Amino acid sequence: MEHGHQLVQGDSRRCNKSFAFNISWYLRSSVCYNEVFNTPDNKAMNMFGMEHMLKDGWSGFYSQGYMYFDNCSSLLLPKVYYPDFNPYQPLTSPKSDPSNQSFFWSEKPDISAVAKAWEDSPYLFIVKVQPLFRGADDEAEGGEQSSFTFSMKVEMKGPHDYSSPADWPLMM
Repeated sequence: MEHGHQLVQGDSRRCNKSFAFNISWYLRSSVCYNEVFNTPDNKAMNMFGMEHMLKDGWSGFYSQGYMYFDNCSSLLLPKVYYPDFNPYQPLTSPKSDPSNQSFFWSEKPDISAVAKAWEDSPYLFIVKVQPLFRGADDEAEGGEQSSFTFSMKVEMKGPHDYSSPADWPLMM
């Protein structure tokens, strides 16, 4: 099975200690190739956290989670984010209530792993980054934070080494 890895890089010397970060993610599989590969970025954000299929008759699963970082220095450190992989749930019909059925993993996450794929299928992986100000003077500190930038590399690691998230479902 494949694992999604989140690798974050940036200059910790430019960190503003008044900012924390909440990074949320959503992983969704679908039997419909077009649902995943023909979804424009601006529409993908609307799917974040969605518990139902886009159309009746389609099927798939989803998993989601978040990670909180006290400051940008902690954001840049490689670590095991979860003691266990988050469970995944089946997508439900557009007009029905969310499923209360969950599937769990026996394997434990590696360093930087945030999700695990549950089947050979096209996947959509969405990441939201929310900086959170923790200081008293919002305006004075906000300018400093704008100079801190970081990059996030998303990798899919599997039994045959790495591939890009875009190519990975096509290789199965």
